[in-house]
Amino acid sequence: YDNLDVKAAKERGIITTYSPDTTALSVAEMTITLLLMLAKKVKRMETELRKDNFSYKFSHKGMDVSGKTLGIIGLGKIGKMVAKKAAIGLDMKVISYIPRPEGKEIPEYIKAVPLEQLLKESDFISLHVPGGAKNQNLIGKKELEQMKESAFLLNLSRGGVVNESEFAEAVRKKQIAGGALDVFAKEPPEITDDIFKLENVILTPHTAATTEQSVIRCCETVANDICAVVDGKDAKFAANKF
Repeated sequence: YDNLDVKAAKERGIITTYSPDTTALSVAEMTITLLLMLAKKVKRMETELRKDNFSYKFSHKGMDVSGKTLGIIGLGKIGKMVAKKAAIGLDMKVISYIPRPEGKEIPEYIKAVPLEQLLKESDFISLHVPGGAKNQNLIGKKELEQMKESAFLLNLSRGGVVNESEFAEAVRKKQIAGGALDVFAKEPPEITDDIFKLENVILTPHTAATTEQSVIRCCETVANDICAVVDGKDAKFAANKF
């Protein structure tokens, strides 16, 4: 609920609620989908086939992700779901940067590492951090320069976490292989931005959390809390307390 002014709502006596966990599965599945699309070059292969360039496959091959390293920045509910699907389902090595690992339950298939190590070792880096000022430009020129030339960056967290112009420059200069963005600093984004000119980047319109099932889960959670408040009961998922 980072787009909601909870403080202003509380000052006006407005009870606000949110719907945690309702979209986590959908975002995690989309992350794995985009990761595999990047690895298998699905976007480019389909584009070339539509141009009647069937032989494109002989000179441009995808990769298997088994044994590759996935670096996860932001090991919350979504990050952990992504890690499980990648490690157990795809046989990937999973590492994660966890700023304050003390007291946190970390599954045995995830190795906690410093950010610098994650940037240098990962074949894929996936961001799952909250929005807000503290994470703005979390990944910029300095961080991109530490990544492998063959690595891909995925942002399915919040717009602004990745410096989009510096990301586009890194892909254009082949400092990294490419990536996928589902969120943007400005939404809707300007389709004239440099990032829209990159062949090795997959762009989706902030849709990772929006599936038929997740929308139903979200609506039911919010509706139940509205009914509770109207009936004079406490909301199960209150964003502000009175």
